[in-house]
Amino acid sequence: MVYNCVFVKFGEYLESREDPHNPLLEAPPDVLVKTNLDLVAMVGRARAVKRVEIDVFCLGDPFPWWRDIIQRMRAVASKWRVVELRVITYSQSYESIHSDRAVDQFADDVAETCDALTTLMPDVNHLECDIHYSNAIAQLLYGRLASLYAKQLLWFDSEDSIITPPGCQFPGLKWLRLKHRSLAGHQFPQIASGGLVNLRLFGGLPNQSWMPFSTDDDSQVIEFTNLKRLHVVRSDPRPYDDGTVHYRDGHPWELHFPSLESLSISTDEEICPLLKYAVLPPRMESISIDIVLAAYKDIEDVVLPETKHLSLRINSGYGGDMSGLSVINRIVEGAHGSETVEMTIEDIDYLVPEITCTALTQLEVRAMACVDDMLVFIDRLPNLIELTFFTKCLGDP
Repeated sequence: MVYNCVFVKFGEYLESREDPHNPLLEAPPDVLVKTNLDLVAMVGRARAVKRVEIDVFCLGDPFPWWRDIIQRMRAVASKWRVVELRVITYSQSYESIHSDRAVDQFADDVAETCDALTTLMPDVNHLECDIHYSNAIAQLLYGRLASLYAKQLLWFDSEDSIITPPGCQFPGLKWLRLKHRSLAGHQFPQIASGGLVNLRLFGGLPNQSWMPFSTDDDSQVIEFTNLKRLHVVRSDPRPYDDGTVHYRDGHPWELHFPSLESLSISTDEEICPLLKYAVLPPRMESISIDIVLAAYKDIEDVVLPETKHLSLRINSGYGGDMSGLSVINRIVEGAHGSETVEMTIEDIDYLVPEITCTALTQLEVRAMACVDDMLVFIDRLPNLIELTFFTKCLGDP
């Protein structure tokens, strides 16, 4: 049996929360505890533990449960050397608490909990912070924990925004996944861009997404010298945004990715500032673009690098603007040297007949399409080797 991972899962549940007349609502909640800590201690395999996973789901104050977990861990912590830690905490009662109130009310509890965890597991260099629902207590706890490990972290995966102390810096990160969302009154942590190898960003306005990586107030350039993989997802449409990746005086950031091999972009906005202002290498392994049709117009002057694998996903977004269609055709026609050129068409039934991309090797259609139009369309795709439908083809009425 392998004992390299210890898990502690605390859950506090009510039998039913749907029926207000249910007498069980007045009863104490059920508490579910699952852990292999006792087993690991009993068989004397604490030295094999390299990873700890802690889940806390509760109805009220989560910190009594955290204190219980910490006490349970003390029995074996002196014998292990944990390098990976995954935590998740959620309190239903405080789900909507504002971040400033969380700081005021729970700062001491957060500090006590995080100090204890770092004492029991001082060698962690891989930290994962998961969420059940976004909540300020988790943001505060994760931020404090990350800041205590900041100088030694190589891998940081946070599914929520984090609240870190002022001046917090992550100098050695190689792998980062971070969700950006504006938290009033709280600064973004500083992250050394040069050492990153894999970067995944979610949410945030264009000017926020790159703030953590800017360390020089006088420079508009951010160098991601060693970055190999970049994945950016934004789903916060702002029609009033002017489409720039802002510098503080209104000029765009200049983002350099000289070693990038894989780029994936997904956004619901009608702009695509990353492709407009990024300096990419001449050749890449893969590029994936998932943007609304109108956003292609925003990148009409962009020349993509040569790539082995190109993937485009197109949907109508919030309007039926067809102006980006010529850009799509140009991008695909410029990819004749690619091994695979994939396209997915979503919810745009009028688009299929307008595509003239002869370099396509794979096509997925998730929109209503006329049989005759599809037959004509397929006939002019000499390189097509795979065609997939996830909807109906319409015949003649």
